[in-house]
This record gives sequence, structure tokens and C-alpha cells, in this order.
Amino acid sequence: VSVTQSLETRLSLVLEEVEYLAQDARVISMDKTAQEKIFKDFLNFHPLFSNIFVFDSNFFITQITELSGGDWKKHLLGRQFNKPSDFVFPYGTYAMKNKSSVFTGSHWDIQGWGLMFAAVSPIFDPSEKSYAPRGVVSAGLFVNSEFLKKFIQGYAIELDNLILLVDKEGYVVANSNELIPKEQLKFSLSDQRRELSLPIP
Repeated sequence: VSVTQSLETRLSLVLEEVEYLAQDARVISMDKTAQEKIFKDFLNFHPLFSNIFVFDSNFFITQITELSGGDWKKHLLGRQFNKPSDFVFPYGTYAMKNKSSVFTGSHWDIQGWGLMFAAVSPIFDPSEKSYAPRGVVSAGLFVNSEFLKKFIQGYAIELDNLILLVDKEGYVVANSNELIPKEQLKFSLSDQRRELSLPIP
């Protein structure tokens, strides 16, 4: 349980960072140039995150920022992702409706780079009486990131024991043993399992 509580605390801080980002005036402005600058600064300062997407309130992608410089972004900009099966849509809808930040479930990166999840936070102007959401910020994290790897492997445990970080679907996203594959490994979870209490709708 101590591992779970410690991870909850760290991931809660991660979620708060994205929430602060979404509340920045440059992000609220929905100005692409201003957003690009602050997002690049954020990604450079927080290597845990791999990319940042902005969806407007109708779930059209208006901004994609990442540091690798690939040309894959041009195929996604301007596209609408408003179906229940679309990765961010259900979480973004929840975030805008409740004006709160959430973690998504895990999914395979669109370029096939690996399993990832995202921290999603609503964009709204607190000075407006209506508090109408302008969209959401989605900051992606790869589950094989150094953050999760070092965190899980940093615990001293018996040689015959194992620490697994498992998502809601039962997929292992990180573990304490380098020899066990971190992706595409799934467990059948019982209803009595100890779950993270983080906001995942």
C-alpha cells in the first residue's frame, strides 16, 4: 500500500502541473503562437511528458506540440475526434463538464511508439461568469518513461517479489523487473484489488 500511496502522491502532482498549464493566460487565449512557446518550455522542463495536444470545445485539434520535430502532426491538426471511441473524447468531456483534471486510460500511441496515457485538463477563463470551457489540454506520457521505471524499480523488495503498475484494463504499464515485458502484458484483476484513488472517470 505504501507504494500505491507514494505513486498516488507523485501522479497527483503531475496532474496539478497540467492543470496549472491549462490555466495559464497564454493557453486560455487559444493563440497558437503563444501556446506553442509555453508548451515547448513545459516539455523541456518536464521530460516526463512527450507531447501536448489542444482540443477545442468541439474536439477539433487546434494545437500539437512535441520536441521531436516529426511531420506527423500535419495529418492530425484540424481533425475532429468527437466519437466515444476516440481516445481523449470521453475524458475531455468529463474534464470540461466537471471543470477538473483527469488521467485517461492507456492506449497505443498513434505512431506505434508505445503504450501511453494522458493528463487532461479543461481550458476556461475564470474571469468569465459563464465559465464556458474553451477546450482541453492533453499532455501525453509514455508508460515506459524513465519516471515510472525509476519510481517502480527504486523500491527495495525481496528477490522473489514483484511490483506491478497496472491500468484499469489490466495491462501492466510498469514493473520492478527489467526482464518482464512492460507492454502487452495483461492480468485479470479481481474486484477486491487496491486501486489508485486518482481521478480517472
